[in-house]
Amino acid sequence: MGLLDALFRKKEVAVEEKKPAFTEKRKAPRTSISESTFIYSAGRPPAQIRLTEISMSGVRFEAREPFKPGSKLELALYAGGIVVKSIITVLWERKDLAGYTYGGEFAGNDPKQRAHIQNYIKSVVKS
Repeated sequence: MGLLDALFRKKEVAVEEKKPAFTEKRKAPRTSISESTFIYSAGRPPAQIRLTEISMSGVRFEAREPFKPGSKLELALYAGGIVVKSIITVLWERKDLAGYTYGGEFAGNDPKQRAHIQNYIKSVVKS
């Protein structure tokens, strides 16, 4: 094997060792929205938030109040005259000058609540 063959072989190995690109781990497609609603946490008054994304598996929202990752919160969704309260678990937070941005996952919702969430998503997409 010549020197050029050895160099090309090393280059091929280096290419094969690259890590794969980031892959999306979301369970459901997201819908971008801008809806004002309330979130409830034990021992605190209701906090007004702005939903910025929603999917069948979770939400992204902005708030002025801090919530700890891992917290269980009750989210109120208003659609077609129906209020659906769903439990979310805060997965992450990001603080900036305007307040906080959070990612939350729906937790323990029964089939009826899931249907209401789906109807809510359909209603905000139409408006």
